[in-house]
Amino acid sequence: MPARIEHDKCIAAFAIEDRVDFAFFDGEVCGFTELIEGDSYFENVRRRMEGLLRKLVVEKGYIGKVRELFGRIESIIISTAGVVEGNASVVQCPLWAWETQDIITWNWRGRKKVGFNFRLELRDIASELAHEDDNLGPLDEVSGARLLSRVFVVNDATASAIFEYAKRVSMFGTISNDFVYIKAHEGVNVGVVELDSRGRHFNIRTTHPELGHFYPRLHKLDLSSGYDGACPFHGNCLEGMVAPASFVERSMLEGQNPMFDGWARFRKRIRFRASASTISGSDREATERRNAVLTNQIVGGGRDPSTKKEYPGTNDGIEFVAFYLSQLVHQLAIGPLAPSQIVLGGRLAREKVVAAVRRRVVDMVKEYPLRRDLVFEIERFIVRTAATTKEKAQIEVAGGLLLALSRASAETQNLDLSRIPAIPIPESLQPLPLPQIVRP
Repeated sequence: MPARIEHDKCIAAFAIEDRVDFAFFDGEVCGFTELIEGDSYFENVRRRMEGLLRKLVVEKGYIGKVRELFGRIESIIISTAGVVEGNASVVQCPLWAWETQDIITWNWRGRKKVGFNFRLELRDIASELAHEDDNLGPLDEVSGARLLSRVFVVNDATASAIFEYAKRVSMFGTISNDFVYIKAHEGVNVGVVELDSRGRHFNIRTTHPELGHFYPRLHKLDLSSGYDGACPFHGNCLEGMVAPASFVERSMLEGQNPMFDGWARFRKRIRFRASASTISGSDREATERRNAVLTNQIVGGGRDPSTKKEYPGTNDGIEFVAFYLSQLVHQLAIGPLAPSQIVLGGRLAREKVVAAVRRRVVDMVKEYPLRRDLVFEIERFIVRTAATTKEKAQIEVAGGLLLALSRASAETQNLDLSRIPAIPIPESLQPLPLPQIVRP
């Protein structure tokens, strides 16, 4: 039985990072993706969002009916990296390859803006498209206010956690455990999934849980080398010590220790291969590629372009990353959240890294009375994401669409997530399970 919403309604989701993913659902799902190119990150985010909505108008046959389209939209979810404020704006976005680490300022048509308010920008885009379509001016005040109320912004880790939740329901039929999803990717962030007594819905505690910015115990190699972290705000917080940008910075500390020297040698080979390749792209794209490949070399994953084989990772690099990630997992395990399970996702959550984190957490717990269970059930407590390799590329927009469907229902508790049908999706989006809305 296909997922459904009221016949005259539709939902949508955007996922913002190094590209803009867009998904739209009106009984059928369609999806589009555009890469973010150019120097001004948020100028380009806005252009890509506008371009994707234009494409939707054409693909779904809304030429001449743009106002009707925006009137039908019941919920729009936007997931984004960075610090989300008031479920409306992103005010700081540490994407390492762009100059976005500081409080956001950007220019649009000669106006300087502070922060990126997705609600206002989407309303303005909708007004512009409507006027272009019928020459009747922007959205009226009531229609504009209604659209503003339908836009809800979450951090990308929250969207990933929602997808993980639905994926596990689709695999196992039901979920009895709450969990925390740790996204260890370009930075470190978490999404908290809490279930009611029936295991039927999730609760978003906060729009941006900042658990990646606590100060961990530093590794002896960082202490001896004097490395002080990559976070632009906190330096050697957890995120500052395990972000891929930190691996590149350590690789420039040559002569400090054999591990960092090994990273330096590999980084230089990456630079040579990139300059000798026929792949075109900006310096920023080359930086992203270098960060990703160096991270794959350290923890495993990805494919070596010369051998076509997956990088195995290095034992010392895997243990180094696990040294830091295990401290976050331990804090979560014995802290006030005390989840039933922790799910690791993102670029750093390779199988060998997760195994090393488990070993370290068992040692750190030291049979602490309230979590003695972890010693015997560590493989159940710490797991990798259930998303397949293909699904990982679209996990945020898929989670956003699920949340949009939830918010489009009359009440969250009216979602029966024990029945999640398969929805056919074009190749631009991977298979996405969507729940049936059960109305009273």
